[in-house]
Amino acid sequence: MTTATAARGQRRPLIIRLVLAAVAVLGIGAALTSAAWTDNVFFGADASAGSFNLQGSADSKTFDEHDSEDKAAVILPTDAFEGLSPGKKVTTSIWVRNAGTVDAVLEAPEVKLDGKVFDPPEPATVEVTQVGGGAVAGHELAAGDTLELSVTLTTPDWTGDTHAGHTGTVLIRIGGASD
Repeated sequence: MTTATAARGQRRPLIIRLVLAAVAVLGIGAALTSAAWTDNVFFGADASAGSFNLQGSADSKTFDEHDSEDKAAVILPTDAFEGLSPGKKVTTSIWVRNAGTVDAVLEAPEVKLDGKVFDPPEPATVEVTQVGGGAVAGHELAAGDTLELSVTLTTPDWTGDTHAGHTGTVLIRIGGASD
């Protein structure tokens, strides 16, 4: 092998590497500039939040609301829990309406008894259920729908005159959350 042939053999890999490097650089450059046309499309819409509004009624006709117990807007008829005596069970109806635009999931009713007629050692109990049976908690009330609830107050077998002639108040809170 002559010196010229050996020198050519050593240059060949160098030339191949230089050609490959040039092709790579040109290829990357071409890829970066090949997207000469671009386009976009945008979508838009107006948005608004729904409303959430539970209301109550004692007669299924007149609905009202208030968010605190010191402003109870729905007053039951005065005779609803009148004339309580030992072992008596009194039932009345109340209505809850979803006056909002989104569905509601009702919570378990909260009942607060206040006044000497409800004092221990034997206080009365109150149960709130759906008319026809069923728990209030978890009931889905669609927007615009009304649900009739049954409120049953039961007095224990009071002994003596501890509760006789005394008065008190019954406060029922029906809450819910948007579905």
